[in-house]
Amino acid sequence: YDYFADDLLLAAVGQALRGEGESVAARLVRGIGQRTESEAVILLQRARQWRLLHFVREFQAHNGCIRALAANDQWLVSGSDDETIGVWDRRTGSLLRKLQGHTRPVNAVALLGGNRILSASNDGTLKLWDIDKGELLRTFTGHENWVLALGMQPGRAVSGSIDGALLEWYIFTDYPARALGTLPGWVTAICPMGEHGRILCAGGDGVLRRSEEHTSELQSRQYL
Repeated sequence: YDYFADDLLLAAVGQALRGEGESVAARLVRGIGQRTESEAVILLQRARQWRLLHFVREFQAHNGCIRALAANDQWLVSGSDDETIGVWDRRTGSLLRKLQGHTRPVNAVALLGGNRILSASNDGTLKLWDIDKGELLRTFTGHENWVLALGMQPGRAVSGSIDGALLEWYIFTDYPARALGTLPGWVTAICPMGEHGRILCAGGDGVLRRSEEHTSELQSRQYL
């Protein structure tokens, strides 16, 4: 059934989902121009394979591109080009806080225990926030360029910047940042790997790099 264009199929499925009083197949028939019910069923099966999403709520509070999201059972947190962080009640959808303190776009956010948020920005800093009070608790400096990525493990964070620098922070202590190494390109994403302190880093050079067990320092092994 390659004859049916994607946009026609989407329109037919949308009409079927909005209709009332008929079977889904019958509504699909009408939506694709009175074709047979068997064709409509096939199209519906194909559409289900696409896992179409139906959005039921919108959260509007930012004046620029939203670059980062984090969520748990209670909160939804967003970071934006407008240099702010939005904190939402996940159940009601209401905006609870608008955290201001960064001076450049916010690229990454993470929810921590104790109603804390950690954020990273193009201003080269990480910031720790208290959700309940809406207060900035601490600013972490050490990067010399835009911070694009955060990876979280209990008690510590790993951040990566546009110049390839990777720094490790023990965010609830006064220990200074520890340099873990430098990638040859941007650090675009950081993912913790298990309980042994390992991390997986994605770079702007198209390479994934994994750290050694029991240390965060990057090993030579690469995943292309």
